[in-house]
Amino acid sequence: MKDLEESPEDYEDALATALTLREWIEEVREKEIYERMRIEPGDFAVLRERAEWIAYSASQVLRVVGRRGLSSKFAVLTERIRHGVRPDILELVSLPEIGRVRGRELWRSGFRTVRDVAEASIERLQSVPGIGPRLAERIKAYAVAAIQ
Repeated sequence: MKDLEESPEDYEDALATALTLREWIEEVREKEIYERMRIEPGDFAVLRERAEWIAYSASQVLRVVGRRGLSSKFAVLTERIRHGVRPDILELVSLPEIGRVRGRELWRSGFRTVRDVAEASIERLQSVPGIGPRLAERIKAYAVAAIQ
C-alpha cells in the first residue's frame, strides 16, 4: 500500500508541470521556460503534446455528457496549449505561417481578426515586424480564403 501514497516530490512535480504549462500559454519565451523551469526542449515538447491531448479529451468527454460550456473552455485551452498563446490571438494563429510571435506582432500592429488581415493591404501587412513582401502576400491569401 505504501507504493500508492503520494510523496511531497509528486506534488512538487505536479506543480512544476502546471507552472510550466501556464508560462507557455501566457506567451513566455521558450528559452526562458527552459531556463526557469529547468526543462529540456524535447521534454517540453512531450509535455505540451500530452497536455494538449488531455485538454482535448476532456473537451470531448464534457461535450458528450452535455456540459457544453465547460467543454468549450477546454476546447479553448486545447488551442492555447497547441499554439502557446493567450486567448486574444487565437484567431490570428489559426492562419498558416502565423505562430505565437507573428500572431502577437500582428496584434500589436492593430490586427485583431482574420478579417482584419484579409482586408489589409500588402503594404500594411509588410509594416508588421517579421513580415516581408512574400509572406504578406501568402498571409493575406490565407486570410481571404478563411473568410470565404
